Amino acid sequence: MRDRVILYQERCYQVLFEAFQEGRLSADPGFDDLLTGDTPAAQAYRMAAAIMKMARQQLLLESQLEAHASKIVDHDKRLEEIETTLGDPGRAITPDQAMQISQGVKAVAIAYGKQTKKNEFGAVYGELYRREGVTSYKQLPAQLFDAVMKWLSTWYQDVTGEKDFPF
Repeated sequence: MRDRVILYQERCYQVLFEAFQEGRLSADPGFDDLLTGDTPAAQAYRMAAAIMKMARQQLLLESQLEAHASKIVDHDKRLEEIETTLGDPGRAITPDQAMQISQGVKAVAIAYGKQTKKNEFGAVYGELYRREGVTSYKQLPAQLFDAVMKWLSTWYQDVTGEKDFPF
């Protein structure tokens, strides 16, 4: 805490020193009265003060502009990564699509198991993995989702004779 207080004091001293040097603060109470006059020196002083204030604002704006520009560059990179990922034909299915496939496999496995009197979950998943060349249905490329759902629907209809897929 002591270091922070010392730093604060040093900054205060620096600000006060600069203010007195530039005439923003003056020990002479009549100085403000001199600035209200219409003398060439007072006009020059006011113009110089206005230019200094404008230059300070310009510096602050340029600093903010640089900060925003770097943020825009960062956002552009992130957006490019997202677009690359979403546009990637090898992108895997979403968790919602994975759930739909799981439900489809479940429906087919239960219906098929009623005919064979066996647990057919492994057989249905195995056929899906072999057919699509994946080791998990969650790794299925997104572009194959509709084809897999149609294949499961057709298999379910063949096993049950029903026209509607139950989900």
